Amino acid sequence: ELDDCHYLGYLLVTEVTGEQYAQVRMIARIKSINEARPDIDNGKIYGRELVPMENVKKLLNYKDDAGNMMLDDAIEAANKKYTFEMID
Repeated sequence: ELDDCHYLGYLLVTEVTGEQYAQVRMIARIKSINEARPDIDNGKIYGRELVPMENVKKLLNYKDDAGNMMLDDAIEAANKKYTFEMID
């Protein structure tokens, strides 16, 4: 469950098949972590990774400048908006 959500923008993705979809970018505070459930759009259950913000770019490993600039902006916005607790 998320709380205090803030829209940052989106990326329009075009697959090699020509199919297009938007990947919405947001920051939010995690209110609670519940059992994973199927995505209502496609029925897939996606994995989750909880990592410190300084590890997000390494985990996602974007190859393009635009993706990395978007992550930098999201991390900066989250650091300004939220206070963080250390989790063991």
